[in-house]
Formats: sequence, C-alpha cells, structure tokens
Amino acid sequence: MDPDASPIRKRPSFSWLVSEDIELLEAEGATSRGISIIDELNAVYARTGAVQPIRSKVVAAVRELLNSGQREVRIIEIGTRDGTLLRQIGADLVDGGLQAELHGVEFRENLVELARLRASKAKGNMNFHFVERKNLDSLRLGSFDIVFSAFTLHHQSRTEIADLLAQCQRMSRAFVFHLDLDRSLLGAICIWLVYTVLDLSLIHI
Repeated sequence: MDPDASPIRKRPSFSWLVSEDIELLEAEGATSRGISIIDELNAVYARTGAVQPIRSKVVAAVRELLNSGQREVRIIEIGTRDGTLLRQIGADLVDGGLQAELHGVEFRENLVELARLRASKAKGNMNFHFVERKNLDSLRLGSFDIVFSAFTLHHQSRTEIADLLAQCQRMSRAFVFHLDLDRSLLGAICIWLVYTVLDLSLIHI
C-alpha cells in the first residue's frame, strides 16, 4: 500500500428499523432482539444529533429553575427505554455544575431492569419506574418540575397520546417537552431523504 495515499473514508451506515421491529420492542421490551433495536436507535440518535435539542431544553430549564431560587428540581422521562437519554442529561447537568433528581418511566418491566443496569455507573441521582399498561395515574399531581419524552408519542394510538399528554401536564409543575415525529407517508419519505440522500437530521418538535 502506498504510504502517501489518502486513507479511504468509510461512510457510517445503519440498517433501517421497520415497523415490525418497533412493534416487537413495544411488545417484548428488553429481549435480545429488543436490546439490539434499542442499541441501533441509540446509534442513530448519536450519529444524527436527533435528541440534542431536548437535552439542551431540559438543561436550560433546570438552570432557570435553580437560578430562580428553587432548591431541588425533579425531572421525569416518559418512555425512557434503556435510560440512555436520561443518563446523557444527567451527565450534561453534572458537567454544567447543576443538580437534579432524575426519573424514568417505562411500560415493560424488563426495560426498567435494563435501564437500572445500564445506569449503575452513571452520573447523577437516577431512578427508574415500571408503570403497567401506560397508566400514569400513580404519579402524583405536580410531582415533577420537568416532564419530557423523546420519540415515544408516535408509537401510541390517538387515545393513548391524548391521555399521555394530559398526564404529563398534570404531573408537571413547570415544564413539559416532547420531541417526536409525525407518523405519515410524507414524513417517512422526508426522513428517508434527509437521513440517506442529504445525510442530515430531521427533527419535529
């Protein structure tokens, strides 16, 4: 090989998750296939920066609350999967000299166990909760300052979305953030074009 030759640059690649994959994850949670789906999703989010906007919004909201004189801030993520985003936010807060109590909710018990395992060495005070049948009634009115979700709502039916949004508003004392996609043919085409042809990230908030 010519030592002066330029190295070959390999374009990052990932395989697309199809509907059956997401449905399997929703139904089975942290099975071996479910974990591989979660890892693939996390890789896509990392490569595209898709969750960065909500990370920034949550950290800014924590800073605003603490600067206003509030002593403690409680945060909860709805649909936390393996807790990757919550761990990232925890690290962002620690790096910024901020403190908050972090919670994640999931609807499959084995996903909660996976999140706890992966968070065992994470920065920050982190707790994960199992809620059966997507029922958030057990979480008290105004029990959190910040409630958020990322790419969770579009997996739900219209009735479930309406209920989850109402529950998030009920639980929050200050901020509610949702980062998600429109589930439509046009949306799917746009996502395909942006991720593959233009190699950019597409975010709908």
